[in-house]
Amino acid sequence: MPMRMFVCVVLLLGACTLLNAQCQDQTCNWGGQGCFVCNGSSGFGCMASSCTSCTTTKCTSGGGSGDKGPAPTQGCENLMDNLLTMKLRMVPAGMKDEHSQVQPGFTFAPIAGKDDPAILTAVTLNHKDGLVERATLMNSGDRVISAYQIAWVIGTSPEDAKITLAPVFPVPQGLAAKATLTVPAQPFPPSLYKLGSRAAFFVANVQFADGSSWNADLKRVKENALPVDDSVNENKKGDPATKRL
Repeated sequence: MPMRMFVCVVLLLGACTLLNAQCQDQTCNWGGQGCFVCNGSSGFGCMASSCTSCTTTKCTSGGGSGDKGPAPTQGCENLMDNLLTMKLRMVPAGMKDEHSQVQPGFTFAPIAGKDDPAILTAVTLNHKDGLVERATLMNSGDRVISAYQIAWVIGTSPEDAKITLAPVFPVPQGLAAKATLTVPAQPFPPSLYKLGSRAAFFVANVQFADGSSWNADLKRVKENALPVDDSVNENKKGDPATKRL
């Protein structure tokens, strides 16, 4: 059996356990092995549904299925406002490997500021189809949303970060407070999956039924979303008032 096929079979077998329980404190990671794996990153959850498709979600505070889950101060109650570099070993989804050390690949996750009126709670990328296959948007405010725009910032650090804006999507029926919707698929070519690179997805613009609107501070997102290391969070330990975008 070719090595690539063997790796994908192992990953698929490991992913079966994740279909029933989100893997806490992890994000989806694409590396040289040619398949998605789940890797360590506080505040998020990972679910690899296949070798080429993976979902990174806002973590849950309960964990479930024996997982304790991240503490609320790590971003469980509120989405993190940044996506850190990978620090842990990269192993096949649902598997444990105490010996192998693999260079972190490309990873992604949704981020948001504490007071954003809408957030992305989950993002699914499909490498084979070159798509942001699915994203879930939630109205986290108290006003009805009539249109929205998502975006992503991608790079290895604030210095090379680039922001891409998706089209503005109307919501003719309106999106009520705490309600969710599925964002249409967006192009995301495999050429963006560069080793060491990260993509942080966020809501860039919200238009409300009352005629008002909100825009994310793109300059601040670019500066803060992709810290070089976890020194930002290390400085916040013991301080519950985490600075947001």
